[in-house]
Amino acid sequence: MNRMIQPALVIMACLAVLAPAFGAEKPGPTSIGSEPEIADVAKKVYPSVVRVEVKNHMRRVATGVVIEKGGYVVTTALVAPREEKITVTTSEGKSYEAEFLGFDTETQLALLRAKDLGLPALAHGKSSDLEPGTWICVVGVSPERTAAVTQGI
Repeated sequence: MNRMIQPALVIMACLAVLAPAFGAEKPGPTSIGSEPEIADVAKKVYPSVVRVEVKNHMRRVATGVVIEKGGYVVTTALVAPREEKITVTTSEGKSYEAEFLGFDTETQLALLRAKDLGLPALAHGKSSDLEPGTWICVVGVSPERTAAVTQGI
C-alpha cells in the first residue's frame, strides 16, 4: 500500500505538474517561461477526481483521486477499518460502493478500491519537476458536487 500512497500524495497536491502534456500554455504571472492554463489542467484531471462519502452514525465527505486501474482511490484518512458504508461518486454523478484497503499514518491518506474497475486513473506526474515557486493546481469536488479548483505557489 505504501508504494501507491507516496506517489498519490504528490499527485493530489501538485496536479499542475501534469500540465506540459496539455499543450495549452501561456506566460505565467511570475515566470519567464510559460505556465499551463489552469482550466485546461482542471478539465484533464477532473474525470479522475471522485467524491468519497462515508456513512455509519455520521456522514463524512472528502475528495479522492483514482490513481491506478482497478478502481484504486486515494483520499484523506477520514475512513478507518470500521463497519461503514463507503460510496465513490464520479464527476459524471455515477456512484459506486468502495472498500477500505488501509491508510498510511505518516501521510494521513487512505486507500480504497471502488467496485467499478473502469474508473479513469490520473496520469502520474514527476515530483522532480517541482521546485520552490512552481505553480500548482488542486482539483477537488465542491459541496455542490461540481469541480472546485484552486491554484497557488
